Amino acid sequence: QIDPKVAIDVIHPDGQTNYASDNESSLVLAIEYAGRKILLTGDVADEGLGDLLATSPQRCDVMLSPHHGSPAANPPGLATWAQPRWVVVSHGHSKILQQLSEVYGPQTEIVSTFHHGAVVVEIDRHGEIAVNRTLNPSPEQR
Repeated sequence: QIDPKVAIDVIHPDGQTNYASDNESSLVLAIEYAGRKILLTGDVADEGLGDLLATSPQRCDVMLSPHHGSPAANPPGLATWAQPRWVVVSHGHSKILQQLSEVYGPQTEIVSTFHHGAVVVEIDRHGEIAVNRTLNPSPEQR
């Protein structure tokens, strides 16, 4: 616990399973503050992703796209499981961004570090979220 108002939970791995690769055993964290949730998914993939999706759904506000937006690591089941409002991806290839948009749907904003630079997510004490970009800010941030 880093603060009484902040909860950080390890969602994956379960500590029992030995995976064949580092990606399968990638750490997935749920960070909660002021009624909001951020999921940090690392490079979770393959069997590890399947095991993650078998756990209770983790509806979130912001999610780091697993494995740099890889289509195999971002299946429709993940979109249903997490239902993020924002997905941050450390990638910039337009094909990947289009695929992520199709998987997560129009209710989710895809924010790419290639197009938007550093992405900083802030949650204030009232639960308001600001997703700040250092390049090409969205219209509401101008």
